[in-house]
Amino acid sequence: MGIITVPDYLEQQTALWAYLTQKWLRLTIPRESKPDKKLWPTHPLWETLSGIVWDCGYQPPATRLRSSRVPSDYALFVNGMGAITSFMAREGISNPKDGFEQYFRNAQQFHSEDPNGVGFNQYID
Repeated sequence: MGIITVPDYLEQQTALWAYLTQKWLRLTIPRESKPDKKLWPTHPLWETLSGIVWDCGYQPPATRLRSSRVPSDYALFVNGMGAITSFMAREGISNPKDGFEQYFRNAQQFHSEDPNGVGFNQYID
């Protein structure tokens, strides 16, 4: 939905809430006479909840992004740095090159021992 940073979220939270509660999820009142659930009426409580407007000023409607959309460099390199810098802080590493290398080694070790591993090590020589 194009929400990458906290400011993005704060700017779009009403639109996101509307999308999630009106297009993605709905609480209905079941009707045996209507086997198609799309025809069931929306529960009045859900109508109230889905109409909440977060006090954030004007927000354009949220739209879902295609799953095939390629992530931007910003998303990859800014968001990706979060895990690495958190790891560096935990381990007391201040040199970025050392941090990257140690993170990579620890990730290899973690994935080799993880019973639910994602196959990370099959790509590493």
